[in-house]
Amino acid sequence: MSKAKKTKKGKKKKKAVWEKPKPKGSSKKMTKGEKRSAKAHAKAQGRSKPALVDNINAQQGAGNGKKKKKGKKKKGS
Repeated sequence: MSKAKKTKKGKKKKKAVWEKPKPKGSSKKMTKGEKRSAKAHAKAQGRSKPALVDNINAQQGAGNGKKKKKGKKKKGS
């Protein structure tokens, strides 16, 4: 395994996903929607099957078109 390299400014570079240790706790199965999302992203990138990053992004909800809701603004006063 390679160690995280330092950049010119002395900050550590982030480790690649596959170089990080597995998170503790039980693993979760992907839902049908997450699988569909991962497959669609892989196809858009020219891959026949989803890669690790496609699965991670699908589980985190990245690129699924949903936006985080912001608090309501009060009108007037």
